[in-house]
Amino acid sequence: MLLSDRDIRAEIKSGRLGVDPFDDSLVQPSSV
Repeated sequence: MLLSDRDIRAEIKSGRLGVDPFDDSLVQPSSV
């Protein structure tokens, strides 16, 4: 599955995706 940076942030905010540890400043298009 490929997610854009906006999709990654939206999925994490909704709780459907978890990344630990998560640093929003490291989110880039299709990568964390």
